[in-house]
Amino acid sequence: MKGVFISIEGPDRVGKSTQGRLLRDKLRDAGVPCILTKEPSDDKIGIFLRKEIHGKGFYPETEALLFAADRLEHYRRVILPSLNEGKVVISVRYLLSSLVYQSISGVDIEWIEEINKYSGVPDLTIVLLSDKETIIDRIRKKKRKSKFESEEFQEMVIEKYRQISRDLSRKHFWNIEIIETGMDLEETSEKVMRAVSPVISKVY
Repeated sequence: MKGVFISIEGPDRVGKSTQGRLLRDKLRDAGVPCILTKEPSDDKIGIFLRKEIHGKGFYPETEALLFAADRLEHYRRVILPSLNEGKVVISVRYLLSSLVYQSISGVDIEWIEEINKYSGVPDLTIVLLSDKETIIDRIRKKKRKSKFESEEFQEMVIEKYRQISRDLSRKHFWNIEIIETGMDLEETSEKVMRAVSPVISKVY
């Protein structure tokens, strides 16, 4: 029995990690075997990338290649083996993040898809979105910011998530669920669980 691969996406400071943990805990409480992981990964390339995000970084194409390399290593070493063991894998960020962030930086989106073609597509991609004022307010309170966390950039990120999510659903038949997070944590968590349940019920 193969497991289920779920990614949780969205702009910075929208609550992805929190919702990932809540989903993992609810699934485990229901007796569903699952793991929670993230991008950049905890492998060597991912650790290197996390350091560079706070620095000057690389040319956008180089950065896209590094994210793709980290993703493929993580997919082969962690995600795919866990799926083959019948587990649910929840990843906070995955391919959609590259399609959004690197394309905003000017990288051709079809090329991003090409260099990630061996990394697998999630069975369900959940996109958490909030109004830009809420996200920007949270970013302002953060002491250390990445180069992706400027107000102008985040406005583009929110719109790009909506646009690319529509395109992937229509052109490539990705299973994408957009959830607005202008509510309390538990209410958002319930919406996430409702989106996940039909996919999970096919396997468990």
